[in-house]
Amino acid sequence: MEHLLTDTSIYTPQSEQQAIEEFRRFSTDVRKILKRTSKGKHLLHLLEEDPKTPTISAVPKTHKAGIPMGPITNGIGSAPHKLANVLAKPLTSALRTISDTHIRNSTDRIQKLHTTDFTNKKLISPDVIALYTHTSLADAISAIQRVIDNIDETTPPINKRDYKQLVEKCLKCAFYTFNGKTHQQHDGLPIGSPLSAIAACLAMEILEQNNYKQFLPDGTTCFTYVEDYLLIIPKDTDTEILSHNLNK
Repeated sequence: MEHLLTDTSIYTPQSEQQAIEEFRRFSTDVRKILKRTSKGKHLLHLLEEDPKTPTISAVPKTHKAGIPMGPITNGIGSAPHKLANVLAKPLTSALRTISDTHIRNSTDRIQKLHTTDFTNKKLISPDVIALYTHTSLADAISAIQRVIDNIDETTPPINKRDYKQLVEKCLKCAFYTFNGKTHQQHDGLPIGSPLSAIAACLAMEILEQNNYKQFLPDGTTCFTYVEDYLLIIPKDTDTEILSHNLNK
């Protein structure tokens, strides 16, 4: 975990006082936005009076070569968590609206596999390394904006302009403690935020639609769940070339 936190492209060491001050700024800015409308005022109770800085830890991914560590945290009690949970709900209905390969769960995948033709096909299962921290905030917000543009004004719990601003505020407020030290995540999606999983899915759907599909051979069947891909491809596909193109 100490090694992961030395990645200055993602994390910046901060003092606990800096985190507290950032939480105060977050609450002040969000309160101003919510007070603009009657709908917003009904969400004021979601602000934490005494926000906590989440602790971060890591779990070993024993099924992967080299046993890499995956950071995990629980955002409950942090400044944006309650609000982020409410803001995330309207976005869930947008999954699969950009790309139709997204599956709901393992049962959904099994049902789809039963109706898939495997004649002269093979299975590969690529995934994205560290999806949350490698998905830029700009890409995530762009994906969310695309969804907001296509939903009815009454769908979000507040008007669409304020809704987008609140989502951005929540995604930019990410602090963690480990071994008594505080770190700020200054890019990527905040680990432990209810918004992150949906934002990551939407960003991946756009990447898939705009980029990945051009590299998939004809006759490919694709199932995706967050960062995990299951591709059913023609047996003669050169997977090294395919992998190179997807990574590029």
